[in-house]
Amino acid sequence: MQIEILAKKSGFKVEVIPDLQRDYGIKGMAFFNTTRKKFEIYLDCAHYQSDPDSYPFTIAEELSHIILHSKVFEQIFSIEERIKLAASTTLSNHQYIEKQEESRNYLASLVSKSPGERPD
Repeated sequence: MQIEILAKKSGFKVEVIPDLQRDYGIKGMAFFNTTRKKFEIYLDCAHYQSDPDSYPFTIAEELSHIILHSKVFEQIFSIEERIKLAASTTLSNHQYIEKQEESRNYLASLVSKSPGERPD
């Protein structure tokens, strides 16, 4: 998939993890690997294998989290800490973050369209 190639060419390792959704309740996550000093994107194995139309969106979402929240993620040293951060984010904070991402996605879609396709 194109987004997976983009992630890898941008230096982000995309790794498939067994039982990520079963154990943590998530299909994917962005994580800063302190040993490699690089961000990685983890995808649930079942999601990756059984949902080829959806997992690219998971990768794109995790890339957006890296772009928006890299300074926060660099302070997290284990997958468990990363999961706890996601679980402890208040609904209002989470909604604010998602609104930021929606705005960026909308703007990106406008940029990718030709002038005749853009709304007034």
